[in-house]
Amino acid sequence: MNSILNRNIYLIKEHIGMFKASNNFDIFNPDNGSLLMTCREPNLGFFTKMFRFTDYKRMTPFHVVISDTQGKK
Repeated sequence: MNSILNRNIYLIKEHIGMFKASNNFDIFNPDNGSLLMTCREPNLGFFTKMFRFTDYKRMTPFHVVISDTQGKK
């Protein structure tokens, strides 16, 4: 198991934006503010993007990729 996951507390910052269909988060160390991991949704299909802007957002599939600062999943 990765040593980053041995922590109890994380600071999570969401990337916000207008007309953004994918979910993007940065995970920080709350003690010193250093970036620990990134959480991205890289491959969204056309219909998934389209439905994310409607009331059917909760029913769309998601595939989140969490990686550390070196790019390892």
